[in-house]
Amino acid sequence: MDDDLVNAARAAGATTGHGEQQQLGHWARLGKQVDQVLDRQAVALVLAGHRRYDDLPDLEQAAVRVAWELAIEYRLGELDYEPALIAAGEPWVEADDDGNTVVRHGDR
Repeated sequence: MDDDLVNAARAAGATTGHGEQQQLGHWARLGKQVDQVLDRQAVALVLAGHRRYDDLPDLEQAAVRVAWELAIEYRLGELDYEPALIAAGEPWVEADDDGNTVVRHGDR
């Protein structure tokens, strides 16, 4: 399960008196209810670029934001510029495990 979701459930549960698992269950039941009334076609049209996000009701806007967030997370996870930078002989900068800036030159 996504660490951000678990951490958010822990924080929300602290304010509502629910445990982490109870909060996740509450969100799942709420999501199930929302899913039943969601205008999927309107969401799909926005995601395809055929309708304006600002014209959607709040619920559908929330669904679009979730879809965008998931797409961004996926695409970020797929990024790997290292082979191209090595092939081009270009250095790059990244953070090490302690958060320190390190310049790489392909010889890692």
